[in-house]
Amino acid sequence: GQLTTSDGVPGLPSALRGLDITYPTASVADSYYHAKVIECFALLASSIPERVTSADAVNISDRDCVECLCSYIDDNLSSDLSTKMLCDIAHVSEGKMISAFRNVQGETPQRYIRAQRLEYGRRLLLDESREIGKIAKSAGYRNQGAFTDAFERAYGATPRAYRKRLRAE
Repeated sequence: GQLTTSDGVPGLPSALRGLDITYPTASVADSYYHAKVIECFALLASSIPERVTSADAVNISDRDCVECLCSYIDDNLSSDLSTKMLCDIAHVSEGKMISAFRNVQGETPQRYIRAQRLEYGRRLLLDESREIGKIAKSAGYRNQGAFTDAFERAYGATPRAYRKRLRAE
């Protein structure tokens, strides 16, 4: 209904209104509706602004690049967050991404990821019903041992000892 009153795509409202008034016979209905879908997609596609060229992409600010990546990282801590994956997401080179991160965050992307994963794991430890192995996976670690080692380096206690200390307090 909203598409038929759209002023943003010239020709789309009339193409869609044609669907309300035309009743093709069964022998041509599939072809008719297929053609109408193609027509509507063509109208929509023709109204999309041109893609940003690679020359324009160079002008993306470090802050915008890093904000985009940090948002993605924070929402996907248990996913593959390799440098290559992040470069693909931001459509920038490895050098540009690392440089932008250092300029904005003062650290490398991988150091930021480790810190975020550990902090997320630390918060999950507050819920005593959660198993440490499952917390490790949720925080993006391969196994509980890798999480325990990283956690102990960062917080000076194993996850189990940290949880025990919280109970005592």
